[in-house]
Amino acid sequence: MIYNGVLLRKEIKYFLNFNEYTSLVKIIKGIAKHDVNVREDGRYSVSSLYFDDIYNSAYILKKIGMPKTYKFRIRCYNNQINNIKLEKKFKFGDYGGKDSEHISEDEYRSIISGIPISINNSSSNLLKAFYVDTFTRLLKPEILVVYEREAFIWKIGSESLRITLDSKLQWSLDSLDVFNTKAVYLNADSEDKYILEIKYHNNLPEIISDFLILLNRFADGPSKYRLCRRQKENLNWRGCNG
Repeated sequence: MIYNGVLLRKEIKYFLNFNEYTSLVKIIKGIAKHDVNVREDGRYSVSSLYFDDIYNSAYILKKIGMPKTYKFRIRCYNNQINNIKLEKKFKFGDYGGKDSEHISEDEYRSIISGIPISINNSSSNLLKAFYVDTFTRLLKPEILVVYEREAFIWKIGSESLRITLDSKLQWSLDSLDVFNTKAVYLNADSEDKYILEIKYHNNLPEIISDFLILLNRFADGPSKYRLCRRQKENLNWRGCNG
């Protein structure tokens, strides 16, 4: 499935407990390779600064189960300031994809300061879409989310399967700056769980589908943005009614 020139893949998510996590890792370590970006411990850190508009569209439309949604985010891996990406994540039912582009540190600083970056000489549809939403929908940074990721790639002929396992999900209580080393973080509700996400184009390998059948439940992993926003909203509500 292709949308705006972006090839979308099927995406499924599950919450896993520790025993389910270790069982799955034993399976995939024998057949898949770690993502090239992982550290020596087989993981890498992810920092995502999510944006939302004046209507809270990214949060509310996902919450009520709208099949077609999108959201903007700035993402950084292993806190590398020379590898900052602006991304637009699409979701169409069970299919998902993203448009991604590197931005400079200066562009990043401008964005989080509320100063729109110039698109006068840009041919980037992504930057133009972000610029339009900034002015027409009052898009702004909403919440900073960080977590640890273990990622595997499994290539089977022309099929490429990506499996990620996210843990230690946290959100910042007092900062929207990815590179703020003094930011205060709170554990998300899923601190004792792993978030499994599988992305593929056609069919799941039998060994993976058999594992999912053994879980004996439907896919139940909400977006990390919605999970952390929900906790933030609950905390704000309790504060106002304390």
